[in-house]
Amino acid sequence: MYKRLAVSFGALVICLIASLSAAVETPAELVNKPAFKVNDSWTFRISDRALNGETKERHVILSIVRSSSDSILQSAKPTDSSMPPTEKLLGADLSLVSSINGEEVVVHKPFDFPMQVGKTWKVDYQQENPVKGVKTHSVDLQYTCVGWEEVSVPAGKFQAFKIEAEGTWRNSFNPTPQSVGSVSQVDSSGAVVVVKNQKPTVAAPIVGRLFRTYWFVPEVKREVKSVEEQFTTTGSLSGKSTWELESYQMAGRNK
Repeated sequence: MYKRLAVSFGALVICLIASLSAAVETPAELVNKPAFKVNDSWTFRISDRALNGETKERHVILSIVRSSSDSILQSAKPTDSSMPPTEKLLGADLSLVSSINGEEVVVHKPFDFPMQVGKTWKVDYQQENPVKGVKTHSVDLQYTCVGWEEVSVPAGKFQAFKIEAEGTWRNSFNPTPQSVGSVSQVDSSGAVVVVKNQKPTVAAPIVGRLFRTYWFVPEVKREVKSVEEQFTTTGSLSGKSTWELESYQMAGRNK
């Protein structure tokens, strides 16, 4: 009897240990908004690939200058620069708002807290006359929370919450005059004047694909890696930006 009790007790202990281990290793179901503090900072390695395949690498330090419940002021400074850092106002969820057509519009929102597997959200906007010749520039992105996975970056290995986004960019164009012929006329003074007949033409709109992937780590308070890709109308990669965390500092703790 005592032997059976000992075996049962031993099995119970093993089950409890296994349960506790599973609880420790299983990531939280909900990913909540981080609480930023002044002087939180992150150093990233950034690789930018151009349409011609050329890749340039740079390193930048991001730091929290000011934090509130609604927004943060973040500074950015290249590690090899002696110039003062630039500062940008972001949402408390790391979103970015820009003035478009006289209104404040969210143009970047990689996270929508609280996050859980299966959650989705959208970022879509249209900008009028962004550059000469372009009538409208539109972006339409659908974000999806994928789940937890291990990711390796220069700062180490992390259990990260993965978010993917897929969508399109679209440009429409302003009319451009096109000469279709000319005639000579004599004005009242007897001078010969050449008059060109012009007909406005409008180029067809063009559309390309966009892809985004982010790996968010709660203990780091932001993504430890991101990949943003843009494709041409023919499906060729026109630009790719990869950010990877090299080190970070949370409230005086160095990592």
